[in-house]
Amino acid sequence: MARRTVLIALAVSAAAFAVAAGAFWGLRRPAPDAAADQEAVALFAMKLPDADGVERPLLAWRGKLLVVNFWATWKIRDFRSQHRLRIPLLAAGFDGMQLAQRLGNPEPVLPYTALISPDGRLVEEHSGRIQEPELRRWVAEHGSR
Repeated sequence: MARRTVLIALAVSAAAFAVAAGAFWGLRRPAPDAAADQEAVALFAMKLPDADGVERPLLAWRGKLLVVNFWATWKIRDFRSQHRLRIPLLAAGFDGMQLAQRLGNPEPVLPYTALISPDGRLVEEHSGRIQEPELRRWVAEHGSR
């Protein structure tokens, strides 16, 4: 009977910890706000160089679900080749950190990922390395709208 009581106490403690951690994380990571949405709209007015140095207007992606990932690399062409990427890699340079902060990057931390909806709203964001399952969940949830 004592073992069962200990197991119940551990389960209750674990549940209480999970609720407290969730509340803390929810308070620490506020939902995207109207200011971030305005920055997302302003994003489409920008032109940024791609990995080959060709300026590309972000307006080309307006109306589409847009994953914007801020990361630090000084070898963008090498990274593209190494990972055989066929997606556009645009370089915002040092201004990219300010843009990431305006979109909601709280610390600022790299990498930082933001998901912009086709109507130009910031709908998801993540500080630190994003895992593929989370990114797939975002696309599944917001891609069909």
